[in-house]
Amino acid sequence: MLSHSCLIILVPTIQQTNNNPIRCISKRLAVSKTNQMNQGIIIMVKLLTCLFMIAVISSVFLPIISRANDATTSTGNELITRCNDAAYHTQDTDWAAKTNWAMCISFIHGVQEAYAQGIMLDISTHNPKLTPSQVTAKGLKMQGFCLPENSTREQAALVVTKYLKEHPEQLNVADNLLVIRAFFAAWPCPKTSK
Repeated sequence: MLSHSCLIILVPTIQQTNNNPIRCISKRLAVSKTNQMNQGIIIMVKLLTCLFMIAVISSVFLPIISRANDATTSTGNELITRCNDAAYHTQDTDWAAKTNWAMCISFIHGVQEAYAQGIMLDISTHNPKLTPSQVTAKGLKMQGFCLPENSTREQAALVVTKYLKEHPEQLNVADNLLVIRAFFAAWPCPKTSK
């Protein structure tokens, strides 16, 4: 039995063809059914791919999103657990520790970048005539800490971990604030004379 969509495709073919329309119809019908089957398979594969990506993205980001929507913020207690620097020093394959260490490095780098970008945004909003390089220069001065020129993300994570261990009285403070405090303590900017 022909589907309605096949008939719509075939009707113009019958009207335009002068040579043996029956033969033409059966040929077009076979092509049309094959094309529909191929299109159905392609659509199914695309749908399954989308569903798979939704599942992967949900499993990765839902815990993060749910944490962001919580009334409470993550504190230094959670950060020190993630940033256990033993994972940095070990050569074994403790994947849980290595994953926590990677999350720690990523989080700290994200806080550092967000802090710097927030300052740059504030400067450029209040001083629209400044060039990007002027905004950057002013932002680095306002940042309050100066990362060493060749510092790495791992070094930053070690600095934060050390700060958390040396200041357990602050572990109840928001984790992003503790990262900035650690940077202020470890890397103060040199005093410049005016």
